[in-house]
Amino acid sequence: MASKQIKARKNSTVRSSTVQANRLWLAGLGAFSLTQKRLSKAYDGLVIEGRSLQHRARLSAVKFYGEAQTRINAVVQPLSHKATQVASEANTQIEANVAAVLKRLGVASKTKVAPRTVRKPAAGKKLKLAK
Repeated sequence: MASKQIKARKNSTVRSSTVQANRLWLAGLGAFSLTQKRLSKAYDGLVIEGRSLQHRARLSAVKFYGEAQTRINAVVQPLSHKATQVASEANTQIEANVAAVLKRLGVASKTKVAPRTVRKPAAGKKLKLAK
């Protein structure tokens, strides 16, 4: 009778070990499945957050570019206006100085020189070029 009790205990121990192993296997599969679902949701959330961040970054860049352009124009326009003024004054002074030098040298001014007229050859005649 003792041997029957020992066999019964061994069989119940083997069965309980098999049941526990089966439960452990199923728990592992469940954990894997749950982790996979949560990772998929987390990934989708990260993609959405990334798109949102990209959109905000573009808006920021456009705003920054507009503000920078406004600041640059505020600095450059007065400088450009001043440079145009200085160039115009310099041009006027150079023309006046060149006119004075030409007058001293006895060269006639543009307004006193008659424009040259170019004669056209008569119809049918070829123009000979000097070499």
